Amino acid sequence: MIKITIPNNNISERKYIIDIIFNEFLGLEIKIGIGSNDYEILLDNGNKLIFKEHFFNKSPNDLEYLKLESIPSVVSYQSKTETSAKEFQA
Repeated sequence: MIKITIPNNNISERKYIIDIIFNEFLGLEIKIGIGSNDYEILLDNGNKLIFKEHFFNKSPNDLEYLKLESIPSVVSYQSKTETSAKEFQA
């Protein structure tokens, strides 16, 4: 069984994401624990994967990520064929 440790905020959202990826898409059995600063995935063979948290940690309080201030006003992107980034402003 794969053991996954998640940070202690926005727990419902994090569990939903993990359930979709590991159970629905991959069909793997998992156990979720709470208490890490990032996502820590302990595999059956003893190896550990650590994924840095870059979304929910910007909004440490539950549901704070839904505020209007959390939505970026400028989005930058780069196409595969171009070398310079473009910006889109809402």
